[in-house]
Amino acid sequence: SVADQPVPILHFRKASAGLRRRKRDWVIPVISVSENIRGPFPLKVSQIRSNEDEVKKIYYSVTGPGADQDPVGLFTMDRDSGTLYLTQPLDREQKSVYKFLAHAVADGGGTGEEPMEINVKVIDQNDNRPVFSQDTYLGEVAESSAKGLEVIKVVATDADEENSDNSDIVYRIIDQEPKLPADKMFEINPNNGSIRVNAGGLDREKYPKQQRQRSDLHSAIECRRSAVPILHFRKASAGLRRRKRDWVIPVISVSENIRGPFPLKVSQIRSNEDEVKIYYSVTGPGADQDPVGLFTMDRDSGTLYLTQPLDREQKSVYKFLAHAVADGGGTGEEPMEINVKVIDQNDNRPVFSQDTYLGEVAESSAKGLEVIKVVATDADEENSDNSDIVYRIIDQEPKLPADQMFEINPNNGSIRVNAGGLDREKYPNNDNAPIFTQPLSVADQPVPILHFRKASAGLRRRKRDWVIPVISVSENIRGPFPLKVSQIRSNEDEVKIYYSVTGPGADQDPVGLFTMDRDSGTLYLTQPLDREQKSVYKFLAHAVADGGGTGEEPMEINVKVIDQNDNRPVFSQDTYLGEVAESSAKGLEVIKVVATDADEENSDNSDIVYRIIDQEPKLPADQMFEINPNNGSIRVNAGGLDREKYPKYTLVVQASDMRGEGLNEETKVILTVTDSNDNAPIFTQPLVSTTSL
Repeated sequence: SVADQPVPILHFRKASAGLRRRKRDWVIPVISVSENIRGPFPLKVSQIRSNEDEVKKIYYSVTGPGADQDPVGLFTMDRDSGTLYLTQPLDREQKSVYKFLAHAVADGGGTGEEPMEINVKVIDQNDNRPVFSQDTYLGEVAESSAKGLEVIKVVATDADEENSDNSDIVYRIIDQEPKLPADKMFEINPNNGSIRVNAGGLDREKYPKQQRQRSDLHSAIECRRSAVPILHFRKASAGLRRRKRDWVIPVISVSENIRGPFPLKVSQIRSNEDEVKIYYSVTGPGADQDPVGLFTMDRDSGTLYLTQPLDREQKSVYKFLAHAVADGGGTGEEPMEINVKVIDQNDNRPVFSQDTYLGEVAESSAKGLEVIKVVATDADEENSDNSDIVYRIIDQEPKLPADQMFEINPNNGSIRVNAGGLDREKYPNNDNAPIFTQPLSVADQPVPILHFRKASAGLRRRKRDWVIPVISVSENIRGPFPLKVSQIRSNEDEVKIYYSVTGPGADQDPVGLFTMDRDSGTLYLTQPLDREQKSVYKFLAHAVADGGGTGEEPMEINVKVIDQNDNRPVFSQDTYLGEVAESSAKGLEVIKVVATDADEENSDNSDIVYRIIDQEPKLPADQMFEINPNNGSIRVNAGGLDREKYPKYTLVVQASDMRGEGLNEETKVILTVTDSNDNAPIFTQPLVSTTSL
């Protein structure tokens, strides 16, 4: 649970004498706490320790903003244990980082540690809606305006963290009244809010005013709360009644497990009839039927509220009816069907169909023979990343005669023989040779536990005869941080063992990226990784016996950063210039464009496909040139090149990764048609007949 989860333990470095140490030669990792965290409070967020607490009594305290300065008491520290507590929820928009000092003082007033600076970073949540600079924008457009003319620009801002998905705003037009002479008379730039004319037919006499409304982005990954969509009952020819079948109400999307605050405004319905007072209500499942009261509607404003978190695994879509009734019981609108889709979050782990699988394999089995198949399922949304399972073998005992005697199909869980040397007399059964498999997705994966191998005596062991599996962590992972990624264990349980990590990413640059709990051996990641910056981190894990006794030999930890498709292809030139002779034969290579992708080499993320998406002019044929999709070579594809008629061709070439289905970038190729000797000489005067001379 939130309250029970292990927290990072920050140690004062032991000095050569007394309790004092020099602070400047080491860095305290940042502690990250999500804003709006619900507790229960006080919430344990970290613990500090002095290495001298084994020989004398140490008292701990904190001072500074958030401790004994405003906001006083937000963070407190247990005097005896050094445990740091948070006493109430944080608000990133109020303060994004808290910096204060931790103190360790010896009993009796003796010399203590130098103060340790604690940095608590408040992780942003998407808890602010976009806000327009004006409630209503008024503008004018001439009826003679050409398509593409900018009419007005709307501007919205978001108080969430800058340059993050939480504050990344997308604009769109969701309604236009009237919808004549075309229902898309205007278009909006999704990035900057610029509204332009999109069609002809503006007529001041017929349509003197066009009204547009706006909406924000609802992502398939997370529900971006902003200005809620307003759904209008269509105005009928008389009274308030209208026929529903000729138009579609857009689906409202709400993320499961959303934290509120509740009641949460998710939409608003409106009747266009303003001559009488209208009262609004909702009926059906989730309203006045089970689960009753999950959705409520304000009687006067038509605002639809959600009253508690949703669970997609319990119900993925809610369908109910909205009603608009005239004051006094007059005729109202026909009921409007509301559809609320629950967006999936990755909140379910894969589950194996069996706790243990038992199988048999003949010692004469050839490599590639299927031995057994394991099956895991995930309750998250089907055919999505959240339920997409990958299998892997994380351990095999014994590791003889080879440490990879079996391999598993990562997609279907089929386990096959991978090496020769099966011997029933030496390695007879599963009790001696268990294979541990693991189903995982990026968010689901249980962390691997890495064991120091028990030696014949003491705690020491020889490292060279076994292999530590690589730990894989996806780049750009969102946390929450610190994120538990692995755990190391010593098999020696007769003495107390203390764990630590050293090397690049631990106590060397980038310092504090990985930390380890001293008592449990839990390895944490403190911030997102970038594969393009570093693809593998190699550092050492240590296990030392209490009292300074002989410990394990250091274990090398390898953390591989899994690539995400977060880089677009980049062309080597913004514009390519080339020439093509007008007499060129079909198939002649004219020029070659080259694009590269910073994502992982030899993977779909960096596998580029080229294509020509435009050609100007499109004469004498609209495909005068063709491009090799694999290497970017552009060749002549048709005859008819004529320098006098079409002296220059401009091609727009697109490079897309993911084998043509992913991120893309464009460049221009300008080809100048050069002259060929295809015109006979022409005399300026008529020929003179020799017979007349």
